[in-house]
Amino acid sequence: MKKLVSLLLCAVLMLSLIPLGVISASAEVVPVYYHYNYVIPGEPTARVELGRTDANGYVDNKFLDRDDEGMCFIGWYEDEDFYYPFDFTVPVDEETHLYARWWPYADCVSVWIYLRADAQEPTAGVDWPRGASYPEPDEPGQEGYTFFGWYTDRALTQPYDPYEALTEDVCLYPRFVRNEDVCSVHIYLDADDEFPTAGVDLEKGEVYGTPASPGRDNEIFAGWYTDRALTKPYDGTAPITQNTDLFAKWITGDVVYVYVYSDPLDQDPYETLTVAKGNKIASPAAYQFDGQTFRAWYTDRRLTKLFDASKAITANTSLYPLYITAAPKITGFTNGEGGVTIRWNGMHGSYFRVFRKGPKDTSWKKLGDTQDTCYLDNTAESGTTYTYTVRCTNYYGNVYTSSYNTTGWKNTCYKMPEVMKVTSDLRGLKVTCSASPGAAKYRFYRKNGSSWKTVATVASTSFVDTTVVSGDEYTYTVRAMDSSGSLVTDYDRIGVTAAYVAAPKIAKIENTTAGAKLTFTKPAGAAKIRVFMKYKTGWKKLTDTASTTYVHAAAGSGVTYTYTVRALDMSGSYCSAYDTTGVSNKYIETPNIPTLKNSKNGVQITSEMPKGAVKYAVFRKAAGASKWTRVITNIAASTKTVTDKTAKNGTKYAYTIRCLSSDGKSYVSDYDRTGRTITCKR
Repeated sequence: MKKLVSLLLCAVLMLSLIPLGVISASAEVVPVYYHYNYVIPGEPTARVELGRTDANGYVDNKFLDRDDEGMCFIGWYEDEDFYYPFDFTVPVDEETHLYARWWPYADCVSVWIYLRADAQEPTAGVDWPRGASYPEPDEPGQEGYTFFGWYTDRALTQPYDPYEALTEDVCLYPRFVRNEDVCSVHIYLDADDEFPTAGVDLEKGEVYGTPASPGRDNEIFAGWYTDRALTKPYDGTAPITQNTDLFAKWITGDVVYVYVYSDPLDQDPYETLTVAKGNKIASPAAYQFDGQTFRAWYTDRRLTKLFDASKAITANTSLYPLYITAAPKITGFTNGEGGVTIRWNGMHGSYFRVFRKGPKDTSWKKLGDTQDTCYLDNTAESGTTYTYTVRCTNYYGNVYTSSYNTTGWKNTCYKMPEVMKVTSDLRGLKVTCSASPGAAKYRFYRKNGSSWKTVATVASTSFVDTTVVSGDEYTYTVRAMDSSGSLVTDYDRIGVTAAYVAAPKIAKIENTTAGAKLTFTKPAGAAKIRVFMKYKTGWKKLTDTASTTYVHAAAGSGVTYTYTVRALDMSGSYCSAYDTTGVSNKYIETPNIPTLKNSKNGVQITSEMPKGAVKYAVFRKAAGASKWTRVITNIAASTKTVTDKTAKNGTKYAYTIRCLSSDGKSYVSDYDRTGRTITCKR
């Protein structure tokens, strides 16, 4: 809002400054210095303009404009610190200095002033420094109505605070109340005073509250009354529906005090009554709480001594209220970790007692007291149905402050199952949970990002997740179900996490000259592989290796060995399952040719067979050839000498032998790859 709005406000303010009465023409004309607080180009100092009051002593309210400089004129002040705005409605009779206050338009908020809450357009407006409080405008008038303050909303529900810093644009709407709906409260410090000391106007039906207690020497203030005879005590909590006079009561002589508390646990009373010693008092009005009904006054905090208003007060007395609230309603149960959690709705700040009936109980049994609106029953047995109810008590637990539901609410307790272990299985990850007696089934979940996904619903306490990938981690949790398929327990929201490592497998076993050579897989997630050999007493470790092969050099020829392998993690702990049967192999050493001889029939080969050999074959290759050719096969191991009758005279040959299976179809030993050489001579 720029120059035009500021001019409009200035015009309104100027009109409001026209004096209603005629000032004496004898008022002295005095000089007025206007300090503009900015330097005009070409002048060395800030501009000061000299003016004079008019014949009646009023100062001219000059409007300044610096729109081209981006500055908003706020108004004239009596001091250079802009603490005291200058009042143009009051004439002056001495030299006066006025100081102009400016503020950047960019850091201003707009204040719009309406003369009626239903007006479509504001009557005036002004730019005002952001972060500064704006003083309350003058009270507007409306015939037949009484002005009741400024508000910041058209519904007139948000009163305007003139001391609050403005941080955004604000609209001010006046609140008017019809005169016939206005009640006046007049305060008299003495019952025989002719005129009130103070007064206030209220809208009919408003609560005025209790005025501050006045003080007086040698007399004690004893409360406010609505009649001059001081027989009708004033209730500050009651709405005002008619014009009301309040008269102060004073007591001389011996007095006692009645301290009225809004809660038995409060340290300070909310009201103190002064009573002439030996007089009686009516029961005070109790403090009103939503959802609670006042029942009676007691003179002790434990609410055991009922206050009797028919008896005279002879000593200082404290009054504590008993409030009755509605019976709590149980809203749900959770079969969770540690037992059954019972939840109910209840008044905040109340104290509760929880009761339970078992299947064989004929009466309610107390479980415990709490100030929370939930309670953990850690004694309930899984698979058993119990009935619960809740009742309110006072802090000390000796007085019930509500009724209770006599039927109660039923819940069948199921122990919350927990995942006990997750281990690698030959088929995947095996998840095992604790049992929940009475449960019909268990639903297992696997974490999928931030949510849980069902992976199995089974009647047993374990299942195998076959969809896992070796080397990956998985997190599981579980819930119990009843026979209808309903989930009846809570669950561990963190779950149990484990990495899956597939069981390594022996791919093949080869009998080599160095020993039995095992080749096996190394699954993702495994750091090493442990190789085992079976003994009569069980599996015995042979070695740990990071490779995928191992040679059992100590293997004895003719002996059958059974092997298995298992994965290890970085710490050397098992991280996979293993083949409990294993893979068996009969080791046969590499056979040997001790001698080659020429004979008239060809080349004579003599062999040395290792233990366990059944058959063997003879291989030959001519000098310079790369491949071996089988020349004699399926020879019984007991036959030590055979003759190669197909050898050509004068040709140099290399010979080797290799053991065969009993059917002659497969090799069961290694062979000498160099062989023994001879030149055939017939």
